Amino acid sequence: REAAFAGVASGTFGRTERLALRYVAANPGRTAKELEVIAGVEAGTIRKRLAGLKRKGKLINGDSRKCNVSGRSARTWKVVLTPVA
Repeated sequence: REAAFAGVASGTFGRTERLALRYVAANPGRTAKELEVIAGVEAGTIRKRLAGLKRKGKLINGDSRKCNVSGRSARTWKVVLTPVA
């Protein structure tokens, strides 16, 4: 819990959330592990932010498929497209 509060206070949480959103937008239909390899970040960096972005309505899950990194079945991610008025 302390680590979570520290991450929010320092801005790290927001930066990694924006990073995750940016990489999903640029690479729709990828798994969390694939996105982390593409971004060149530590394992878990992007994965930890995806569920929160989904709760905020910014991401949705695509189809599950075999991950090219782990070889296991995994969810894919896509950015929610906001309709233009």
